[in-house]
Amino acid sequence: ALADDCDNAATQAAMNQCAAEAYAREDKLLNQTYQEVMAKLDPARQEKLKQAQRDWIKYRDSHCKAEAAEVEGGTLYPAVLNG
Repeated sequence: ALADDCDNAATQAAMNQCAAEAYAREDKLLNQTYQEVMAKLDPARQEKLKQAQRDWIKYRDSHCKAEAAEVEGGTLYPAVLNG
């Protein structure tokens, strides 16, 4: 694997893989937390949280693309986008 040691990743490919792995790890944790919170809410509050999450995801994705736009098309793009 390219990213066996993310603290010492030396190539852009390894850094990109580490960023993707970190994103996946944090996304999984976020989803677990979301499910735990949803289980504690009444249906009306669940709907409000669902809408808030949908809105936040749109913002997050848009913001990340804007931040990475400076390096779009380059090898650094995946690392910046996932960061």
